[in-house]
Amino acid sequence: MTNAQSRPLGFLDLPTELRLMMYELLPNRTIRTRYVKRSSDGTTESSFTIITYTAPTAILATCKTINSEAATILLKTTQQLLPGRVVERFPYLTGTAPKIEAEIPAFYILSARKGVVKAAIDWYACLQTTSSSDFNTFLNSHGYNMFSLLEKHGYMTEGGT
Repeated sequence: MTNAQSRPLGFLDLPTELRLMMYELLPNRTIRTRYVKRSSDGTTESSFTIITYTAPTAILATCKTINSEAATILLKTTQQLLPGRVVERFPYLTGTAPKIEAEIPAFYILSARKGVVKAAIDWYACLQTTSSSDFNTFLNSHGYNMFSLLEKHGYMTEGGT
């Protein structure tokens, strides 16, 4: 047996067509964070959920070959997940706007001057002009203290998936 026969098969040793098929199978990640305001007896007064989507961009950092092969495919899969809501410039793969599901009583906190909706709108506008793509980083750097605002109004995080 020669060294070439005993060497393990690497990902880049696969035919390009197989690698392209594998990039299409990479899952997008959906993160759902629910915020709940409870009354003193423990019943839910109001709640809302922030849903964010991210493409599996870590693979783009492996090497130039994989980056050039996978970037277009990941953009396509992200656009299928969120048609019309992807910023098509660097870092376009992480520039998807969050979705908010809310009950009517939560509208007050969501529409506050430094509330979630205003923050999401400002963040999305920022995505189109800068390379800052992380929502939490944006909040901190632009004076939004979402967690203390929500805590002040009695909202607590109830898990995240």
